[in-house]
Order: sequence, then structure tokens, then C-alpha cells
Amino acid sequence: MLVDRLKVSDVLVRCEAFVKLAKLPEDVLVQHSAVLGDGMRDPDAAVRCKAYGAAAKLPTRTLVQNSASISAGMRDSEAIVRQKACAVVGKLPAEILVEYSAGLGACMKDASALVRCEACAKVSKLPEGKLLEHTAVLSACMRDSDVFVRRKAFEALNTLSSDSLAQFLLPIRECMGDADALVRQRACAAVARLPIDILIECSGMLRKCMNDSDASVRQHACDAFILVPEDKPVAKAPWSPRFPLA
Repeated sequence: MLVDRLKVSDVLVRCEAFVKLAKLPEDVLVQHSAVLGDGMRDPDAAVRCKAYGAAAKLPTRTLVQNSASISAGMRDSEAIVRQKACAVVGKLPAEILVEYSAGLGACMKDASALVRCEACAKVSKLPEGKLLEHTAVLSACMRDSDVFVRRKAFEALNTLSSDSLAQFLLPIRECMGDADALVRQRACAAVARLPIDILIECSGMLRKCMNDSDASVRQHACDAFILVPEDKPVAKAPWSPRFPLA
């Protein structure tokens, strides 16, 4: 039987069994939640990884019963397991996700870009008040060395109100000069959502972005710049590695 294969000594057999378990209908999978909990604590990282993949298919009420294993997965010694655990956490509704807020914050500072990327994607589901508790680390992710982490950080910013978004003005302005076009585009889109008095401070950089080599960046810059009142002076663009001052 499939359940028996989950307990054999051969790692490959256990991995294969968890992959097959994940394909079972939800009502059948729920009956094996205890075995999934054991799999998430398996001594082999490959098995733990497959177990988290299967656990992601469980309904919320059953996932909550395995909260200890999920939290442990976010602190696992293997990056791929930490990433899978963050992915499972992201399946939870916001009112339960808040319980994992500290764990997600820690994963946003993880040594692995894969984990940081997954954590940034999932922290965006937190209520605004909880998300703002991670202002410093989210700002750091906007400056991350990995472009995919920087992109995911902006997904979290998209959930914030205009006034809360203003707390990220400095990293947003820096990202308007990012080496990656998609990051520049998202930075320009974020500027358009800032309070008008703060948006004006970015008008100089917006003018630079309106001449960007990427059409989408130019479009988003124009969309933001048009919001600047005509009677307001345009700020001079600050220095940027991409747009050095003449």
C-alpha cells in the first residue's frame, strides 16, 4: 500500500510515495495528514521537501493541525525545504497567516535568494499592520542582490495604502534607477500611488524614466508624471547609477 511505502528505509521510495500522495483527492489526502506531518519531520531533506509539497494540497483546517511542523520547516537546515514551507504558509488565510509573520520576516533575511523570494511573495498576504512590522527588511529586499527578490518585494508594496507606501520612498526612488527594467517599471508604478506631495519629490526621476530604454518603464513613468500638478515645480533628479548627473 502507498502508506506503507512512506515508511520504508529507501529515500527514493519515500519521495515517490509522497509525490503520489499529493495527487490523491483532498478528502483522501486529509486522512493521511498524520503521515504528512511525519514526512515534514523526515531525517532526509528530499523527503521533507516532497512532504511539504503534498501538505500544500491540504485544506486550511488540516494545515493548522500541522502548524508545529510548518514552523519548523521555515527554520529547516535546507533552503529548498524552507522555501517549500513558506509556500505552504502562503496557502493560509490572512487571519491565520499572522501567526507566521515572524517566521516569514526571518525568511526574508534568509541566506538563500530562493527563500527570500518566496517569503516576499507570501508576506504580501499579511494585513497591512503586520506587513509594516517588516518595513526594514522589506526595504532591504527592495535593494537585494537578487533581481527576483527585488521584484517580489514590490508585490508586497502593492498591498499597502498610499500613506503606508510613503514609508518606502527612499528605496522606491533607488529602484527607479535599478538595472532591471521590471523593477524600474514597478518603482514608477509605486510612485504613482504615493501621496501627491511626496510624488512631486520624485518628479525629477520620473522625467529620467520617461526617457528609459524600456517602453513599459516609459509608460509607467508618464502615467505617474501626469499626476504632478502643473503649478508645482519639478524636482531635480537625484544621482542614480543608471542616470548620473551631467
